[in-house]
Amino acid sequence: MRINRPVLTSLFLLACALLLAACSAQPTETPDALPLPAGTAASGQPGAGTGELPTLTVCLGGAPNAIHPYLAPNIWSRTFQEALYPAPYHVENEAIQPGLLDSIPSLGDGSAELVRIEVQMGDRVLTADGAPQELDLGLYVRPAGCNTNDCAVLYNPSQPLFMDQLRVTFKIKSGLTWGDGSPLTAADSVFAYTYNLENFAGSGNSRPAYTASYEAIDDTTVVWTGLPGVIPRSYMTYFWTPLPQKLWEGNEILNSGGPILSFIVPASYGPYQLEDWTEDTFLMYPNPNYTGPDPEGRFAPLVFKVVGDDGEANVARLLSGECDVLDPSALKGVEVSAMTQLTASGQANLLTSNAGAWEVLYFGIKPASYDDGYAPATDRVDFFGDVRVRQGLAHCLNRGALLDAVTAGQGSVMDTYVQSESPLFNAEATQYAYDQQAGIALLEAAGWAAGADGVRVAQGIPTIPDGTRLSLRYFVAENPINEEVAALLEADLAACGVELTVTALPREEYYATGEGTPLFGRDFDLAQYSWSVDSSLEPACHLFYGYTVPGPEGDAFPLGWSGWNVTGWQNQEFDDSCQTARNALPGQEGHSSLHQTAQALFASELPAIPLFTYRQFSLIRPDLCGLQLEDLTGVLYGWENVRFCDS
Repeated sequence: MRINRPVLTSLFLLACALLLAACSAQPTETPDALPLPAGTAASGQPGAGTGELPTLTVCLGGAPNAIHPYLAPNIWSRTFQEALYPAPYHVENEAIQPGLLDSIPSLGDGSAELVRIEVQMGDRVLTADGAPQELDLGLYVRPAGCNTNDCAVLYNPSQPLFMDQLRVTFKIKSGLTWGDGSPLTAADSVFAYTYNLENFAGSGNSRPAYTASYEAIDDTTVVWTGLPGVIPRSYMTYFWTPLPQKLWEGNEILNSGGPILSFIVPASYGPYQLEDWTEDTFLMYPNPNYTGPDPEGRFAPLVFKVVGDDGEANVARLLSGECDVLDPSALKGVEVSAMTQLTASGQANLLTSNAGAWEVLYFGIKPASYDDGYAPATDRVDFFGDVRVRQGLAHCLNRGALLDAVTAGQGSVMDTYVQSESPLFNAEATQYAYDQQAGIALLEAAGWAAGADGVRVAQGIPTIPDGTRLSLRYFVAENPINEEVAALLEADLAACGVELTVTALPREEYYATGEGTPLFGRDFDLAQYSWSVDSSLEPACHLFYGYTVPGPEGDAFPLGWSGWNVTGWQNQEFDDSCQTARNALPGQEGHSSLHQTAQALFASELPAIPLFTYRQFSLIRPDLCGLQLEDLTGVLYGWENVRFCDS
């Protein structure tokens, strides 16, 4: 059954009123799925469901948990919400790109600016320990120009105090309207901010607490002003997705909060309107007042259907025409090679994006046994003290073939801890192309000569006895992909005369911390690890800070065994460059250049070998165009541009 959108009348209001007494006293919860009756939208006109437009079915591997954009939507909710209220921005090619916004604010073009202001006792500021608080005696704060606690000062009301305040100007694309035809304005975003503040306080979102003001300057311009001292790297995301102020303001039911919100669909400003839904099916029809591409190129209905995560069964659904799109979660268990074969045979198209995960091979440069000094007679052989050994091993690894074998070529080889798509990637940093002869030459220059059985041996290395074999212990967590990677690297290194003994450990044992553990206890020669890209998109140089080396807690190891730089490598110039860059805002002086410097130092000294990145995938029918898969999140978006390719 489809419920007509104008039915925000007595039946809906009565249902809400009956629910209100029970719901308003309850804390807001986000369910795992939506156990909902057929839906009723809060406003707008009927969609253009004439039957003349084709149907498109998007199959999801899991159940959406929220229709309302401020109810902590999961990945599946965010995918179908993109058709109703497109996000302000998306992550693409390791950068934030505009969606609803006309452009992304930047210090470089003046749309974001740091202002030096004087603060007084009682003013709300961010303290040096990161707490929003009224300025008072005994509080440490960061004065203007100070980005770290090293320069924090104790507040003294007898002396003037100036702090930095960040102001960010957001421009919304002009000409957008709500489903009832009324214009979408900056005031709707301000209303959403106020609504969020009143209904979702304490929900874990720190942005409202860090906000001094959020104001509409004109119909398409919003200015966010942070508390003095709030300098977030992700300042360009401090925008609130609009809600329809004229339709919602003053409506006690719509503003009551609690689980009642699960039954309310904010009016759409996107290409589609939600007309009807059950627990596992959501029907959308073109929004007749959408000002984007011609609605005749859209679908009626656009269906989002929960089918579960059985990848093999879902691929069969795609091939039979039951599904037109499979989101990434609907492809569980499907090999990448099988997906590429479907693409090659013309049975499907493959959407890919950066999954935000990458593999790295750590060198055990300084194991824990060296902490009291290196004793050649009793400690593990100092295999990696000479940087030429690390560089030689990097040349011996065929990471391109590794990528092809493990991901069917879907991904990219990494040269530093920054992915090559990032605007902060240093293309001038030293790179280690697959060249076994170059690798062998470096190993021999470091004193590792060819051995009688093919395994290299030490010859003339002052700290290593002659005849010591270049035989390394390689640790990895149990996992088919990990073990496949290890086997391929073992073959590559054997060709250079390096012997590996691979040990795959249960995850609990591999990732255990404390003295004597293999990885975080720094008792390995080589170790394989997976990292995820920081959601802020800031380069991950902090993974190799010298002070984060794990060890017994004390001055030498301030983080104790909770540190994460398991290589033991330390370089003060690298630390200084990285910390200064990460403490600066994108667009500030030194942010980009110092990230470049840190990468160059890393690539030169090579405490670890970045291997490759992973991709995420969506399978779609072969004649469908315009759909995009967001980096990191895996959200499908761009529904306003989705068409059959010949239409």
